Amino acid sequence: MTTEHYLNAAFIFQLNENKTMEFEILTDALLVYKERSIIWYELGLFYRRKYIAENKKKALHLSISCIKKALQIEPENEIISQELCKTTYYDNRNYKILQSVEPEFAENLIKNKINITDKQLVNAFNKLKSFYYKQAILVSLGQTKNIKYFGLLEFCSLNHENQILSQSAIKRLPYFTEQKDLSSIFHSIIENGKRYKNEPFFTMSLQRINKEWAKQMI
Repeated sequence: MTTEHYLNAAFIFQLNENKTMEFEILTDALLVYKERSIIWYELGLFYRRKYIAENKKKALHLSISCIKKALQIEPENEIISQELCKTTYYDNRNYKILQSVEPEFAENLIKNKINITDKQLVNAFNKLKSFYYKQAILVSLGQTKNIKYFGLLEFCSLNHENQILSQSAIKRLPYFTEQKDLSSIFHSIIENGKRYKNEPFFTMSLQRINKEWAKQMI
């Protein structure tokens, strides 16, 4: 499990102009990888784009704070250092703000985080502009093994009309063997007559689950 999967998913939602989901996934990553500079750095860039688009001073403060936090973790990183200096490009008055905002200001992002529901995640997924974005989201969020995204995999396994996306979700269900009772999902797939449409991924997933009920289904 690496930060790469979170960053890929956040980037896809950025391309689809869904700031809520981009922010949600980046802050989810922080809960797992609080000391990874790349997460703070990407959040800093997120807030910089928000500041440029909306001209809200709080977004500027958060951008500076996040990038400072990234630099605090990785002080020798020249790219992060250069990005921090770019803050003054948009407004010379930002120099004073640059000096005054502390890295700790951004840590409230985690404390004040509001988690989205399964329904909101599924709706955001359905609004993605192409099949390729949807496939990439299933791969990226599934690979995080974060239980928060299980609802999306369950939805696609059981309900999505695109067979390739259903198969992609089924392939990643075994990641949650110890966190969820997966038997009901596999039983539902069989009862709905969708097992053979989803082979060989259906059987391959059962083989990876290593539970007695899964062995009986094989």
